[in-house]
Amino acid sequence: MEELIFVLVEAALETLPREMWSLPSIQRYVRKKRKNPNHVLLDRSFHHGGMLQLKDAERRGRPDLVHFSLLEANDTPLFFTAKLQIYVHTYNDFVIAFDKNIRLPKSYHRFAGLIEQAFEESTRQDLISGVNSSRLIQIRSQTFEELVMQTSPSVVIGLTTHGKLISGSQLSQEVISSQKPMIAVGGFPKGHFTSRISNYLTSERSIHPSSLGAHVVTARTIYDIEKALR
Repeated sequence: MEELIFVLVEAALETLPREMWSLPSIQRYVRKKRKNPNHVLLDRSFHHGGMLQLKDAERRGRPDLVHFSLLEANDTPLFFTAKLQIYVHTYNDFVIAFDKNIRLPKSYHRFAGLIEQAFEESTRQDLISGVNSSRLIQIRSQTFEELVMQTSPSVVIGLTTHGKLISGSQLSQEVISSQKPMIAVGGFPKGHFTSRISNYLTSERSIHPSSLGAHVVTARTIYDIEKALR
C-alpha cells in the first residue's frame, strides 16, 4: 500500500440550507453570529426545530460527529507519515480536502469556526492559509463519483453493516494488499449508504455485527491497518 484514501461520505456537515433562512429562529441565530447563513454550519443542537421540515433530517446537522471521526484519523501515525489522505464528502455534494500537514483543533467550537471560514473562503474561490501560507483546507462542489474519478483508487471499500462481516485483521490485509485503496465510512448519525455511494464501491465490508459510530469505525480500522503495516 502506497497511500490510503479515507473518506467520510454523505457526511452530516453542511451550511444552513436555503429553505431554512427565512425562519425567525434562524434569522436570530445568524444575527447573533454576525454571519451570512450560507457560512454557518447546520447543527441539530441549535437548529432542531427548523430541521423538522428538511428532507433526510435524521441524517443531517451533526458536524460534531464529523469532528470526532476526523480527529481519530488525523491524530494517527499513519497520517503523520503521510500515508493517509483524508476527505469529507458532504450530504449536499461538497468535498473537503485536508492537507497532509494539517492538525485539526481538538475543540469542537474551533473546528466549527474553521470549517465555517473554509466555506466562506470557498465562495471567493480561495483557500484557508495556515503557517507559511500553506494550503490546509479546500472545499469544492464535487460528487463522490467525481472524487473517485479524481483520486483513481485501486479499490473502493465501503464499511457498512450491510457488508460482508470480516475481522479487522482480514480487512487490513485486504487494504494493504492494494496499491492505493479507498475506504468509505458513513459520516451520518443513522442509516446506510445511498445508491449514489454504493454504486461506486468495489466491495462492502462490516467489522462488527452491530452498528458502530463513525468515529469508532475510523479508529479501529486505521489502527488495524497500522498494525498490519508493522
